[in-house]
Amino acid sequence: MDVMFRGSEAEVEREVTSWLLSSPTDDEDLCQSAYAARWTKDGTGLMARNGLDAGGKLRPSAAELNGIGRTFELTWKNYFEGAPDKPVMWLGTFAAYAGNDPAAPRRNYFSATYYIEYPVSKGRVHIAAGLDPYGRLDFEPGYLDDPADLGVLRWGYKKGREFARRMNIYRGEFVLGHPDFPVGSEASTSGSSRPVGISSIDIHYSDDDDKAIDEYHRKSGSWLNLVA
Repeated sequence: MDVMFRGSEAEVEREVTSWLLSSPTDDEDLCQSAYAARWTKDGTGLMARNGLDAGGKLRPSAAELNGIGRTFELTWKNYFEGAPDKPVMWLGTFAAYAGNDPAAPRRNYFSATYYIEYPVSKGRVHIAAGLDPYGRLDFEPGYLDDPADLGVLRWGYKKGREFARRMNIYRGEFVLGHPDFPVGSEASTSGSSRPVGISSIDIHYSDDDDKAIDEYHRKSGSWLNLVA
């Protein structure tokens, strides 16, 4: 799995899992101790859940399939077209910002989380030291080597972004947690803002925007597929 977390700001009145990772107050120990005491007392509070409150398995529509690009066409035909119960991607919400950016201010965050259900990219590992069990292995992770995976992740980013900005708790995007779009791009991220309507027009992305998204995925993936 290639797991991604795209951060957004949440309204201040919400109790979010981010508080366990980075307290909204200056006294982190006091804040976290309060949640630990609540959990110890009756098993409730933020420590009673993992922050993944909702999610679903998705397949692209005809229009979305066209947007993913030609690199995914063969994979779609071979693995998904004839299996309508086979998901391409999982998309959900995480009540925290999962990054480790020291520049992130202490605010309420949530993330649109997504991963590829069946990545095409494959790595390899070979014995390279003969009979020496402690010798160095010939290891190639193959992370996102197949462009079909980049196309699906690009779709996941766009889908998750549209999903997030329609949620009632949405208060803008955490800019550092998004791709570095070209200056003047219609897809440029914004700071504080309010949710858009359910029927609002989706954000338009240019070819250069798509390249920025692909580059971001190459640099910021969780690489869970290397250890799963």
